[in-house]
Amino acid sequence: MRKVIWRFKYRNARDIAKCFGERLYEEILNELGDELDASIRPTGADPIFIVPIPLHKKRFRERGYNQSELLAREIIKCDNNKILQLETSALKRTQNTKPQAKAEKRASRFKNLFGAFTAESAIVRGKHIILIDDVTTTGATFSEARKTLLQAGARTVRAYAVAH
Repeated sequence: MRKVIWRFKYRNARDIAKCFGERLYEEILNELGDELDASIRPTGADPIFIVPIPLHKKRFRERGYNQSELLAREIIKCDNNKILQLETSALKRTQNTKPQAKAEKRASRFKNLFGAFTAESAIVRGKHIILIDDVTTTGATFSEARKTLLQAGARTVRAYAVAH
């Protein structure tokens, strides 16, 4: 699994996103159950936003794509836009932090990401949000992103990753 994720993340193996996205969608369905059941969801209910963990623009230019956004797009395809909605403008990475994989200690991973994100209050206020990333180790990225979204007014924030 580690090699497959590495290829997906660093070797432009974008086709892997479909398989991982389908797996994440199933995980989301299993956990949220009735919340995602369109047949019992109130008519006109707000969609649940799928928000990929953003890359800093410099890292995006280097890599050419955001692997988390590819996963999020595959999740949306699985849902067929019934309940979930892709939202790529809700969260921005404002600091070009060093890669988390290079931070060895748990505390340094959290410190590395402190203040790394900003959220658009006008987009997230009162919304239910699902964060998507490829890998979570200590939870530092999800923790900082979640904190930022909640401070901007998100109602709930959950997080899902391909690998733990």
